[in-house]
Amino acid sequence: MSNSTAYRFERGDPTSGGLEAAAVLGISVVGGNLVAQPLSPEAQQALEDFSYFRLRYFGRKSLPWQERAAYEVLRSIESRDREYVVMNEPPGSGK
Repeated sequence: MSNSTAYRFERGDPTSGGLEAAAVLGISVVGGNLVAQPLSPEAQQALEDFSYFRLRYFGRKSLPWQERAAYEVLRSIESRDREYVVMNEPPGSGK
């Protein structure tokens, strides 16, 4: 989406092509305000379950070490401290 289209969309201009894009992205315009539509049950599950997310949206089955690595990175992101993560994974593993 171009900057000018995004600008017109944010202003609620009906001529902007962003209104169609927002509908595809699950955003509605109500009274000039952007309102996110509720997530589907599948999307809600994908937010919490890494292996389900990976299978549903990428079509890839997760191996145990991949799940462990994903949750380790998530844990370090959620930490209040600044953390660095080093993981040695095999070539072609989808890092």
